[in-house]
This record gives sequence, C-alpha cells and structure tokens, in this order.
Amino acid sequence: MWKTTEKSYLGLFEQSFRALATSQNDNIFSAITQVRDEIDKGLMSYRIERHVVYYRELKQEFLIIRVLHSQMNPEKHTP
Repeated sequence: MWKTTEKSYLGLFEQSFRALATSQNDNIFSAITQVRDEIDKGLMSYRIERHVVYYRELKQEFLIIRVLHSQMNPEKHTP
C-alpha cells in the first residue's frame, strides 16, 4: 500500500514540475504561486499537499531550489 501511495505522491511532483516547465509564458501558475521576496529576492513557491516547492524563474527555465515539508522553516532551509 505504501509504495502505491508513494508513487502517487511523487507523481504529483513530477506533474507539477512538467506543468511549471511548460507554463513559462502561460501564467498558469500565477494563481497558486507566491512571491517569496521576504526569504530571498526572486524566490517563488507553490504548495503540493503537505510540501512547498521553492523555485526561481530564469530566462529560459525554472530552477527548483528546494522541496520542503510545509512545517519546515524555509528561511533555515533555502539559500
């Protein structure tokens, strides 16, 4: 049972990363993305269930910085 749940949960991340990669000019993520300048200028985040994905938008790609559990302090765990 755990392996099926684990695969499904990891699949959510894979789907979100693909969607992020293909949405660079579509603003699909604008509704769920938060600008996190209070942590570091240019840092952005979005939530996937119990985790938060921190990333930066570069000229031609997105750079995933960290994936943290929502209870973790991002100021301690992001560059």
